[in-house]
Amino acid sequence: KLFIALLGGGDRVGVISFSDAGYPVIGLTPAQARVAQEKLFKAVDKISSKGAYTNLHAGLQSAREMLAREGSAGRAQYILLMSDGRMDTGDKQRDAALGKKIHSELLPRIDQQGARVYTLAFSSASDSGMMQAMAEATHGLFRVAPTDKDLHAVFATFFESSKSPDMLPIDGGRFQADSSIEEVNIVASKENAGVQVSLEDPDGQRHSADKPGTGIRWMPAAGFDLITVPKPKPGTWKLLSTSGQSKAYIVTDLGIATDTINADLPANTEPLVNAWLSRDGVVVTQKEILASTQFLAEVKRPDGRI
Repeated sequence: KLFIALLGGGDRVGVISFSDAGYPVIGLTPAQARVAQEKLFKAVDKISSKGAYTNLHAGLQSAREMLAREGSAGRAQYILLMSDGRMDTGDKQRDAALGKKIHSELLPRIDQQGARVYTLAFSSASDSGMMQAMAEATHGLFRVAPTDKDLHAVFATFFESSKSPDMLPIDGGRFQADSSIEEVNIVASKENAGVQVSLEDPDGQRHSADKPGTGIRWMPAAGFDLITVPKPKPGTWKLLSTSGQSKAYIVTDLGIATDTINADLPANTEPLVNAWLSRDGVVVTQKEILASTQFLAEVKRPDGRI
């Protein structure tokens, strides 16, 4: 639910349960539309560990087919596979055969399709070796979450890897917002469900899960609170009464643009790269913004060095 809530307006999510086979619970559905998001949350609630088997091949295959059938051309595609067990269909010979098919057939198809597989092992009983291989074969990520307290941190990592969001540093519970920011999403970690989190705006007004304030959306959970502040008032915000590492993701209409350059640069040439900041398609010229802006370029040598 944390991951879904962090996604943007153009993102879609499907939910699949798997045991002896793969069972789509809901197809690709917009992640941000309020009614659709509630449908996705209800689909997540239907996932359980009641199934007798762990057919990893079936779960992965169902996800690949959903993306192929319902995915949009040109959009990034990701599969998040979560499991607390090893490949188990009740037949050891079939388990071994399906394991080989994952590596020899299914993963190459997923990679060719352009999708990345992120895998999450819930316990030491998980088939971590296979799940790590799935991620590596598709340029994805593999993580282990041995306790429920580790889950939100893992999903925050998955979100950062897949969406590459702009982030605000939280120093001592404080972060600075300016007028260019459209929205701030704060993931406030809690050591236990009894920890109370509050947010103080630049005017000194405090907000909480019970009294979030106008426009602020607050999703409390046992290990974290997800706080969404649209169009935050410019100035210093304070995150209070929290514990652990908190993160703030920002959505801004301020972007960077460059002119077209060749991907391959011949040796002994001096290519000129123009870069500028833009807002709503207009070049930003405000001195106070440009004075604190740096542009960095990276060139990769033929031997791979940057």
